[in-house]
Amino acid sequence: MLKQDTDFDAIRALIATRFPRREPRQHMETYLRGLLAGPRRKNGWTLAQYGGAVSPDGMQRLLRTAEWDVEGARDDVRDYVVGRLQAPDGVWLIDETAFRKKGCRSVGVARQYMRSTGKMENCQVGVYLGYASSRGQALVDRELYLPRSWTDDPDRRASAGIPARVAYATKPQLGLMMLNRAYAAGLLHDWVTADKTYGSRRPFRRWLADRRLPFVLATGNDDLLINTGGQRQQAKVLATLALAGEVPVSDGWQRSSIAAGPYRGKLFDWAAIELATDQLPHQWGHWLLIRQQTEPDIGTHHRKLACYRCAGPAATTTAELIRVAGTRWTSEVCFRVANDECGLGQYQVRSWRAWYAHSTLAMAAAGCVAVAGGG
Repeated sequence: MLKQDTDFDAIRALIATRFPRREPRQHMETYLRGLLAGPRRKNGWTLAQYGGAVSPDGMQRLLRTAEWDVEGARDDVRDYVVGRLQAPDGVWLIDETAFRKKGCRSVGVARQYMRSTGKMENCQVGVYLGYASSRGQALVDRELYLPRSWTDDPDRRASAGIPARVAYATKPQLGLMMLNRAYAAGLLHDWVTADKTYGSRRPFRRWLADRRLPFVLATGNDDLLINTGGQRQQAKVLATLALAGEVPVSDGWQRSSIAAGPYRGKLFDWAAIELATDQLPHQWGHWLLIRQQTEPDIGTHHRKLACYRCAGPAATTTAELIRVAGTRWTSEVCFRVANDECGLGQYQVRSWRAWYAHSTLAMAAAGCVAVAGGG
């Protein structure tokens, strides 16, 4: 038996316990197999045909109305995948992706920024929790971002079946929901990394620090920081002073490349500046990590600068901060596998329940791929 088949059977068996009735359970197995090995285009019609059905009715019921514990299945997938990929170099990832959609009836759809095109598009945005280590990477939790045009409109809420308990939440708040679930399950012990949508939010950083969870979070160049002398300075000002040699850096300047994502293989110069440690756990350090492009054909004043707020055990090295910062881009690998191989964004659903059901099964399929590839 192939390793992927073994992992499929393990995840399928876990999820199957969430189905009290046989027929939906069988549809789940067909759906999951179709996401892994079925047609290239994966939607209700093609997956039904893959399973030998003459209509997509069974698959649509599976996502929309069939009785099964979607949230429990989500936890099963997360626990299994993290358990198999967990390693001392593990990092938790918070990131988002957008799915282009037509019309205005699909839950959460609106004119929103789509990173893949760099433009405002009619799309849905999903916020995801991922886990990455030397053994592999995968998405393990999901939340759909609902703009206020949805949460504040009773008619749209009713038509999409949005539960009454669901209120407007920012993307950082959705990220904390997923981190809190992993923390409550006893899984959250490693570094956490995210882009500046999350890293520039004080409540997001405070939540992590209160639980002694180390982090490397991108932040804006205009972020106000407190240096070791108690002065407030913008991140870009501190970075400029460090580049000019007027502010000391912790372990000297280091040159390193990023292993994944759009900057894969590109070299950067990195340095860490110590910051005040007020309101951080005892024996923790606080740093501004600077990333600067190294291409010689770009004038110094045009070089792209990126900044990260970092906090963790005081003995943490700059090399470790660089490693965690670079790991953030593995979320791009997670999205590519989930989308291209397991149909994460190929759904044709409109309701709240159906989006979460499909996303959970797509993560299960992608988890099989990740775990099998991890050896």
